[in-house]
Amino acid sequence: MELDEAPAEAALDPSATFRTLSGCTTAEHLEDSNVGRGRDVPRRRLRIGSRRRLPRLHDPVNPGPQHNVAQAAFVTFLHRVDDGTQPPSPKPFTLSSTTPPGLTLDTHGNVVGGVRTPAVDRPVSTSSGAPPQGSSELCGLFGSTVPFSTQTLAALYGSKAAYVASYTADLNRDIAARYILPTDRASLLAQAARVSFPS
Repeated sequence: MELDEAPAEAALDPSATFRTLSGCTTAEHLEDSNVGRGRDVPRRRLRIGSRRRLPRLHDPVNPGPQHNVAQAAFVTFLHRVDDGTQPPSPKPFTLSSTTPPGLTLDTHGNVVGGVRTPAVDRPVSTSSGAPPQGSSELCGLFGSTVPFSTQTLAALYGSKAAYVASYTADLNRDIAARYILPTDRASLLAQAARVSFPS
């Protein structure tokens, strides 16, 4: 597998770095903290393989902030080992059916249960672990996202200010519950501030 560094101008957003995996594009935010230490950890822009081998996806991959939740989980694990502090315990996922197995979805098409980050509780899209239709096997590993229309956003939140306020309150609850680190607060709020609303 070829591994080479992509040009800096490939980044569409200065706060993110993009990795192309045989035609799949994902974004990882530069503001990720060095776990438990509050330092930025810049990531290199990498391209694995040739972009020409497979067509690009028409639908974006699942952008859920799982790395933020994983970092917080690692820190709570360290506290559990160091001083016995119990980790938080979210509600489990629920099944909508067992044959075939399927997860229960909320009214926005997002899974019920688990760690409910603001991306799920104050959604601007339907995010899924299911692959986009027609995606390659590799691209399918990254799930899919269907953004809400501006009309849906306006109906849900009324205004961008109301959305950001609601997102912030939900984020603060997740930080207090130790599902997200305080050092990730600024980068997640910056993501919320970039959501486009109708003028």
